[in-house]
Amino acid sequence: GRDLDDPSKWGCLFTCVDAATMEVRWQCRVDGNMDLVATSYDGKLAASNQYNTENAADLAGMMVAERDACVFFDVARVEQRVKDGKFTTIGASKVPVVDGRKAANPDPKTSVTCYVPVAKNPHGVNASP
Repeated sequence: GRDLDDPSKWGCLFTCVDAATMEVRWQCRVDGNMDLVATSYDGKLAASNQYNTENAADLAGMMVAERDACVFFDVARVEQRVKDGKFTTIGASKVPVVDGRKAANPDPKTSVTCYVPVAKNPHGVNASP
């Protein structure tokens, strides 16, 4: 594929869909790939299990790290960044894209994401009260 040798050009997006209109409200760019998602009952947090946190294109590269991650999204903080205009867009899309990558979120007091190390190749995330 295009840009296969340049991981800096790759991206993964977490998408928020409005339940009433089924339109995309915003997206959050993250490190690594995501699989399944769970949300808190109050809608304040969302979490997704991640694999290939190495951002590799081949099996050997995908297995380098001993752990992958579960990424948590602070929904209110993401929405505040959208409201404040702190986002980009991709191509002709008008959907706001907030940067949730680790490098863009070093301060836990203001971060929109939190990456928690978990066992390698997780397949699912569950939330309970």
